[in-house]
Amino acid sequence: MSPTTIFPERKLLLEVCQQIRQVNFQPDLILGISTGGLIPTRIIAHELNIKTVDVIAVKSYNTDRTRGKTTIQLEKDWHHLQNKQILIVDDLVDHGGTMEFVVNLVRQFNPKTVKTAVIYKKSCSNFTPDFFARETPANEWINFSWD
Repeated sequence: MSPTTIFPERKLLLEVCQQIRQVNFQPDLILGISTGGLIPTRIIAHELNIKTVDVIAVKSYNTDRTRGKTTIQLEKDWHHLQNKQILIVDDLVDHGGTMEFVVNLVRQFNPKTVKTAVIYKKSCSNFTPDFFARETPANEWINFSWD
């Protein structure tokens, strides 16, 4: 069984990695948004041979899948982002609030560059990631193989 059979999203993540390579972006650090971005972060880090990975725990949805206020779930010192090329990774951008929140937080620590990557971008999103594999309709709920 091939890896794309086990994780069908892997093929889409390889497309995202190809986009990143095409623009010669070489992140110093990949910042995964927990929890949805953890598996995509791992795959992208492996494919791009990036050894420095960090995680930000953010909550944007309520237990009933309705949009809530975006908050950090785990406070920590982010000064290590200064002067670094950062790639922020999540599974998808829905309305874009979570990604925008994380990008704005990261920019407070003066990184050299901030880029974003997801598998799916919803058509209703107010945020367009730098790298994404597919755009999907606003009302489509995406079930990932790891959910």
